[in-house]
Amino acid sequence: MGVIRTGRRRPAFGWRLLAALPLLAPAAPCIAGNPVAAAEIDWSVYGRADVSVDYYSGGGYAAGDLASNSSRLGLRVGHTLETGLTVYGRLERTLDYNRGDGADLAPRDTYLGLTGAWGTLRLGYMDTAVKDIRSRVDLFGSQLGNARNVLRAGHRPHFDQRFPNAVRYSSPEQPGWGVDLQGSFDWDEEEDDDEAFPADDNERTAVSSALRYSGERVWVAVGYERVAGRAGAVRSADALRLGLDWQATEALRVTALGQATRDAYAVDDADYSDAAAYGAGLLYALEDDLDLRLQYYTLDVDASGHGARLVSVGPIFHASERLRLYATATYLSNDDDSRLVPWEVGRTAGPSGEDAKIGSGRSAWAVGSGVRMDF
Repeated sequence: MGVIRTGRRRPAFGWRLLAALPLLAPAAPCIAGNPVAAAEIDWSVYGRADVSVDYYSGGGYAAGDLASNSSRLGLRVGHTLETGLTVYGRLERTLDYNRGDGADLAPRDTYLGLTGAWGTLRLGYMDTAVKDIRSRVDLFGSQLGNARNVLRAGHRPHFDQRFPNAVRYSSPEQPGWGVDLQGSFDWDEEEDDDEAFPADDNERTAVSSALRYSGERVWVAVGYERVAGRAGAVRSADALRLGLDWQATEALRVTALGQATRDAYAVDDADYSDAAAYGAGLLYALEDDLDLRLQYYTLDVDASGHGARLVSVGPIFHASERLRLYATATYLSNDDDSRLVPWEVGRTAGPSGEDAKIGSGRSAWAVGSGVRMDF
């Protein structure tokens, strides 16, 4: 197996663990003196490499960038008992192809779970039920022009996140109604490592839930999330989100999302406002291997002058089941006191509108072309 070298830094623990797996796999543990066949422990390594070349412009700012679009490396492990209960785990980390930070392995979903006919129980660090709704309907998810540039940007806290110290129950994925219920014993999106123990005080907690329906051609879900407690100037806040995914015809897919947040949009460091956002997307199959996607989202903040509108369009060419090539053009129009940009959120790219010194009320646009490989 090749050695991954990252300058003078030692490989992170996650890399060393993955490198050792081929040596560990043949070893069979013993339970009560009976050897357990290695085949009973299923494990796999998976990942995604998604990189794009982008050009950004707005308010006198212009620059090119190489962006890593939520690229990741993961490990799945599972063991099924004779009763039918499956114990499984996931260890997933971010890979930043553009910044060279692969060895740092920033955390993504990391949890231990139990699954059976009754549903799934997960314990650890994972996506929320409300975030899953946006992930399902965002046609530009984790890429240039994605919906989070208005749904998430400006919110503190935001509602496209992972809960640490979390417990989540999900009913079985099957036609009909289902639920997701999730809670965090201690949550803080800017938590200091020295204060990362939930048993210290449970001062800041969070809940996320969703009710979903899956039909033959339609999927719809409504979710509610609340962060309770105070961290510095950030107060308690909550959000309501509704998502729709409709396969209207064999060639046409329609998505839509509506979101209402309370006391979460940061007008300044001490003032927080209610906000509403909504949008829709169309994905049309031009050919068996060529799709065209179009998406529009708008943000309306109660505090005057803080709204924005975002439109994104671009084709996707499916070279194979694992490889796709795509291009994107996106445009974001700000209200007088807003300085959002369409390239910042949900991926390793930048800079923010503030860091780029784009003036309030100025529009911003970007174009890019990328390649995504799943393995």
